[in-house]
This record gives sequence, structure tokens and C-alpha cells, in this order.
Amino acid sequence: MAGAALDARGERAGMKPKHVVEYALVRAAFGAAGLLPWQRSLALGAALGDLVRRLGIRVDVARANLALAFPAMPERERERILRLTYREVGRIAIEYGRFAQLAKEPTDRVFERMDGEEHAKALVGRGTIMFSGHYGNLELFAAHIAKYNPVDLLVKPQSNPLVNDLIVKLRKQCDVGVIPTGGGVKQIFKSLRAGRWIAMAADQDARRHGVFVPFFGRLASTPEGPARISLQTGAPILFGHVRR
Repeated sequence: MAGAALDARGERAGMKPKHVVEYALVRAAFGAAGLLPWQRSLALGAALGDLVRRLGIRVDVARANLALAFPAMPERERERILRLTYREVGRIAIEYGRFAQLAKEPTDRVFERMDGEEHAKALVGRGTIMFSGHYGNLELFAAHIAKYNPVDLLVKPQSNPLVNDLIVKLRKQCDVGVIPTGGGVKQIFKSLRAGRWIAMAADQDARRHGVFVPFFGRLASTPEGPARISLQTGAPILFGHVRR
């Protein structure tokens, strides 16, 4: 397996039995979704999201965050948002299985419309920071942008090495490069100098390394990496998002 660190027995370092099980489940889900037309497979993804929610995976965290963000909102409405969020995450997960196929489709067959695309096309050939958040299928969006300018995704590797290798392979099939977080600064600078775009979702808790800014009435630690890189390199920041 490309990039895999093997021990003396030829096994992947850090491999656990659950990783093999998770990998098998992911491949099975991708295979099942691949037997269906794209739009119909999304129903399978939504059902998968419902299952994950019912299993209680990170539900308490999501519920607490919604309560912090919308304290005046009726609990019933927050639960509706919670349910819809899990269903959308399930859809995105299922789309990974046909990532290469969707990335190679004409843009207008995947996206109903692109607003502000002229701002992106004006930066073709110039190292640029594509800045967004975890909203919609950001990676599919980046794959379509890569049709007219090379893109590298700045991403945190998956905890399951088998699943991580699978996803990296799918990204590369879409001509999207990968730069792992935590040590990829030199590669970011190199890519920008080469005129590539760096796509990053910088909306997660940066803890003591971030800048605290108001967010839903509270101070939240926000990554300063995109701004610092832009100031150091002169690379423009291009904000964008995609929604289903």
C-alpha cells in the first residue's frame, strides 16, 4: 500500500482489527452506492447518517453545540437541525465512493450554478488560498475547481490508515493533491510558488494556537494559518462554499 509503514511481519504500523472492519464497511457502502444512480445513492447516504445518529456517535457534542449557538431556539427545532446535519454528512460520505466520476462530469451536471466563478478564474496560474469551512461537499467543489487550476487539499489524515489511503487514492484520481496538516508548511509554500491553489477548511478549534474571535455570541479559537500564509507569501485568499 502506497505510503504505508510496515513492521517486520509486513503489517501496517498501528493497525488494529477495528481498522480492517471499518475499511470493509466503507468499501461495502461505496460498492452499494455505486450500483445506484448518483441521486438515488444519496438516499442511502442519508439513511447511513440516520444510523450514525441513532448509534449516538458524537450526538451529545453536536446537541450541546447547537444549544450554545441557538439558546433561544426551541429544542424541537434544534433536533431537526441535528437530524438534517447527520443526513447530509451521510450523503457526503457516500459521494466519496464515486468521487472520481463526479469530478470528471461537466460542472453544470453536478452543480446547478456557480456564483462568482469569475473571481476564481481571474486567479488562474497564481498561487491562491481557497478558504472555506465544513459546509457541503467541499472536496467535490475543489475537484471541479482543479479542472482549470491545480489544487492541493490541506487535510488531517484519517485515524484509520486503511480508510485514509483509500480516500487519498480517490482524491488523486481527481487530480487533487494532498498536503497533511501538522508538518506541511514547506509543501504549502512550494505549491503556492508553483501556482497551485491550497484548499483548506479552517473552521475548527485551534485551541491556544488560534485567535479568539466572536462566534455565535462566544469567543472561539480560530486558526490564523490562512491569514499568516497570505501575509508571508502575498497569496490572495479566495473564499467559497458549496451547498446541496
